[in-house]
Amino acid sequence: MKKIFLLSLIFILTGCSIDYNLTLDEELATENIKINSQDFYTFPTPAYNNVQGSSETDEKIPGVEYYDMNFNTDYSTASYKFPLNNFKSSRAVNTCYKALTLSKTSTGSRLLNTSNYNYCFDAYPNLDEINVNITISDNYTIINSNADSKNSNTHSWKINRDNYKSKYIQIEYKEKPKEEEPTPQIPEEPDTPVKESNTLTYILVLSVVGLFLIGIVGFIAYKSSNN
Repeated sequence: MKKIFLLSLIFILTGCSIDYNLTLDEELATENIKINSQDFYTFPTPAYNNVQGSSETDEKIPGVEYYDMNFNTDYSTASYKFPLNNFKSSRAVNTCYKALTLSKTSTGSRLLNTSNYNYCFDAYPNLDEINVNITISDNYTIINSNADSKNSNTHSWKINRDNYKSKYIQIEYKEKPKEEEPTPQIPEEPDTPVKESNTLTYILVLSVVGLFLIGIVGFIAYKSSNN
């Protein structure tokens, strides 16, 4: 028989774990949460912290934003897309951490930082591990983080009962410089004859021919006068 819980992200099997996947881009923070449990169920869960929207039925309250929940045989999922500036109010994050900041630094980068104590391990005794995976969009480059492992723009943390009291999450990323578009090359126009040059050439040729003819006429006249 399934046990029903009213709070978000509650699980009941021994050895339960959670895969928390977060994708950050220019405008959105997208949560995709996988609860690895064969026996998990919850009524509709509000996406935002401190929002009164849970009930004892499957009916949703108008005007309240809820996680998109899917229940499978071996696991369940919860997902929601937050506007980036509203992500700090995520119910899932606030369930586990007392504080979360996502802000711009003086150098223009973005810094995500949590407090160091994960309260989910106190609230849910059967939770063994939370795998946190944060993916930054390709428009950004990751400057630094305290992740346990890194794979391109995805950084990962493993939080368990050995480190949940002191393991915080921190990642800093910055927008990549925009590549300048190459200046279009204007094709050179082929050289065209200059009209003035052609006219001058014609004048010079005619002048030489005229002088030659004048010389011949003059020579003939000279010869005739001497006979």
